Amino acid sequence: MYLLSRQETFKESDLKNFQKAIEKWANLFIKLFGQFSNSDFKLPKLHSWVHHIVDTIREFRAINGYTTETYEALHKTYVKIPYRLSNKKDVKEQMMKTLFEFDILEAFEFIDKYKNETNLDEKMIKGLDHFIQSLDSYFDLLKISTAQGYHIKIYESVTLENRAILHTKNMFHKRPW
Repeated sequence: MYLLSRQETFKESDLKNFQKAIEKWANLFIKLFGQFSNSDFKLPKLHSWVHHIVDTIREFRAINGYTTETYEALHKTYVKIPYRLSNKKDVKEQMMKTLFEFDILEAFEFIDKYKNETNLDEKMIKGLDHFIQSLDSYFDLLKISTAQGYHIKIYESVTLENRAILHTKNMFHKRPW
């Protein structure tokens, strides 16, 4: 059924087969998970899929790009991952504090400019000096031959898995750290 939904063109016979496959799948889904549903399966996506998707295909042709999976993937990248990196206090503020985002190909220029135009302590300058070298080693380890298309995001702070907080600023609570 999923493969049918990804087709670019449909004949009327395809749509009839698709509708039958959807109904078969939905009935099986309800039978399997019915005992766990508190809402009696009053789910907007399920309703839309069963009752409206074939008509939508008839009207607008292929549904690729009209589904929510693109937005769900973006939600994971731009909401779930930053949320997990936060310390769970003032989450929105932390998630929005992406200090810099740049293409890796622009990294050398960015780091040189940032080192010269900002008031950084010795540790941060040393860290920036080793950043590109470490990134290059990381790409070698992953066998990535080109940096084209890759981006770097630098956050103000992140919480590591061991609950340690890593800061990228000179000051912490308005004091040098």
